[in-house]
Amino acid sequence: MIGMGSAMDVLQGLGADYPDGVWASGRYYFGYPDSPENKRFNDAFKKRWNTYPSYPSETAYTALFALKKAVEKARSIETEQVIAALEGLELDRPAGKCVIRKEDHQAVYAVPWGQIKHDPKFPMPTLANLKVFPTDEYYRKPPFAPVEG
Repeated sequence: MIGMGSAMDVLQGLGADYPDGVWASGRYYFGYPDSPENKRFNDAFKKRWNTYPSYPSETAYTALFALKKAVEKARSIETEQVIAALEGLELDRPAGKCVIRKEDHQAVYAVPWGQIKHDPKFPMPTLANLKVFPTDEYYRKPPFAPVEG
């Protein structure tokens, strides 16, 4: 199992050397979810950059829209008001739904895992046999015990 093994730089970097069947995940995988928003994001990204989007691309895209939504909700650009607006904010993003937790400002979202597959329709390995874990099964939940030491 390889956490972040479905990151675009890993898929493209290992290419034909990536063994079929290895379980991999990532913050964003271009093939998940099968939604109109993700399709639009993929199509626009491929048209502009002639490659598939990576997790930093999707994360940057989402971060800008999160800030826009928070500023609109706060009706302010003052830092503390924008932070308050971000807390608990729900987002629809190319990678699916996301919530920014109030307790620790962690963005939580469903995480896809899949097995590496070499599909001739793609210039790099892809994921097959996707398993998607909901946020309540994937992320630790606050409050967290203090670290002693």
